[in-house]
Amino acid sequence: MEDQNMATSSTSSSSPYEIIDIGGSKLCEYLLRALQRNFFNHSEGEVPYISDIFASTDEGLQLWSTITSLPTSYQTREEMDLLHRWRTDIAKHIRPGSSLFDLGSGCLS
Repeated sequence: MEDQNMATSSTSSSSPYEIIDIGGSKLCEYLLRALQRNFFNHSEGEVPYISDIFASTDEGLQLWSTITSLPTSYQTREEMDLLHRWRTDIAKHIRPGSSLFDLGSGCLS
């Protein structure tokens, strides 16, 4: 399994403990392979996706923003269309002066 390749063991003669490096020098390689597999090399008809792990940094959020702006990315576009289409009905359920936030959006704009 690919995930098992991420972990490497390291022991030092001065320490009685074993340190397991779960990311280490192979983390970038692992993330690149995951990105290639899940987004660029998806099967025909399969919707490409990007794992949440990529959106955990500033660079990841920028990548997420770029990807969700692509014509093949439907999620953000569909969410915006739904909010636009149902805005009047949604507004009926929100107190005046309130704001609506998508806390999990990861959107930079």
